[in-house]
Order: sequence, then C-alpha cells, then structure tokens
Amino acid sequence: MLYKLLPVLIGSASYIAPRTIGQWAAKQIQVPRRKYKSQNRLPQADDTWQLEQGCVRRWGSKSEPVVLLIHGWEGHHSQLHSIASALRDNGYAVVIVEPPAHGDGAGERASPQHFADILNAAADIVGPIKLLLGHSMGGLAATLAISQGLKTSHLVTISAPADAASTINGVSDWLCLSKPARQNMHDCIEEFAGIPIAQVDTDATLANYNGQHLILHDRNDRKIPVEQAMKIRNSNPSALLLLTSGLGHTRLLDDGDLCKQILNFTENRLCE
Repeated sequence: MLYKLLPVLIGSASYIAPRTIGQWAAKQIQVPRRKYKSQNRLPQADDTWQLEQGCVRRWGSKSEPVVLLIHGWEGHHSQLHSIASALRDNGYAVVIVEPPAHGDGAGERASPQHFADILNAAADIVGPIKLLLGHSMGGLAATLAISQGLKTSHLVTISAPADAASTINGVSDWLCLSKPARQNMHDCIEEFAGIPIAQVDTDATLANYNGQHLILHDRNDRKIPVEQAMKIRNSNPSALLLLTSGLGHTRLLDDGDLCKQILNFTENRLCE
C-alpha cells in the first residue's frame, strides 16, 4: 500500500517544496544497499589497496597481463569470481575493484563517476590494462573511465545501460516529480558526481574508443532492458554483440559458456 501511495505523496510535495524533494530524490539513487554477495571462488588476494576512491584487489603477479573488473550498482566483487577464475586459470593477473559505498569501499554514496574514479586509480597502480570488464553500471562506468584516459585494448560490457539519464528519469517519472523538483534532482546529482549527466552517455564515452569491444546482454534482462545493449552497439558499431536467453541480469556472470567467450575475446579468438 505504501509503495503505491509514495509517488502520490512525494509527487504532491514536490510542487510545494521542489528543492527539498529534489534533494531527497537525488539521494535515493546515490545511496546503494550493500546487499549482493556471492560465494567467494577465489583465494585471498595477493595484494589489496584501500584507497579513498574504493578498494582494489589483485590476484596474480606484476609480470602477468592485467584484467581489470568492476561490478554493478549494489554489487559485490564476489559476483565476478567465476569470470575472474577463468581468466586467472589462463595466466592473467585479475584485479577487481569496489567503489565507495560497495563491499569494502568506504562512504555511503556513489555515482558512475565514482566508479570510474576507482577504475582509473587501479589502472595507475597495476597498469597497463589488457582487458577492462564491467557489469551493469560498472560497464557504463568502464566506458566513462576510458573517455577520461584509461587505456585498454579490450573492453567487455555486461548487462550495461547506455546512459545514466534513463535511470534518473525513470525515478523522476515514478515519483511524479514536478518540473522544478526534477531540475533540483538533476542539479544535486551532477554536483555530487562532478560531471554532467549527459557526459555519461555511451555516445560520448565511446566516441573515441578504438579498441575491441564485446557487449553481452540477456534478452530477458528485467533490470536493464536489452534495448540498452542495442544503444551501446549504436554508439560503437564495430563492437561485437552477443545476446543470451534466460540468464537475466546477473546469472550470466556465472555462465561457463560466457566465461569462455570472454576468454576467447581477450585472446583475440573470434567468438562463435
């Protein structure tokens, strides 16, 4: 009942106090719940760095080619252990990052820019990066990090959105926010992130990327519709798009066939 009443109450209040409601709405999508945690499939990391931008873990030696991985919003590094294990077994040093407000990262709020910041910080420590891989919002943040200077020859985005605006506008629509409240919400989001919302769009972040790009998405993803993968492909027409069925938003992270596809892609073998 409260779930149905909330948009009515918040929407009405947004006409009376647009600034207060806009600030409140912005915070709702900046504060993640630390709820997802999968079974650990990797041993204790060989190196761990606790940074202001988040936590960085490395499995492997400095002499091995580096793959850099990041999970999605409200995710946890253990969600990437199946992919990481496959890459580790084939001679790659695996680095998994957790941004602020996730896992062992400090703080309570985050944004795509904060995700990109920890990727760039990790690259400065462990680079050069052979493969950059991101799931969900981590995939979008990976493209943002690339646009801001992170170098990699191979990029994999899994179940990723093509922009941040879709989520923000979706929340605004659900809450029935007034136009002034929407504007205040956008202003608060951009002030916290330190970047215009439009600059997170893959049309901007992938504009100058010349490396190889693999897009993975499930046709039945309920969190990030498959149309978002099509938009990412339109942003980077040379990218390879592979669609699955029945794996949803997160189960594809543990799919053995997809792990093999990622390994094949990383080693420049044509995906079948």
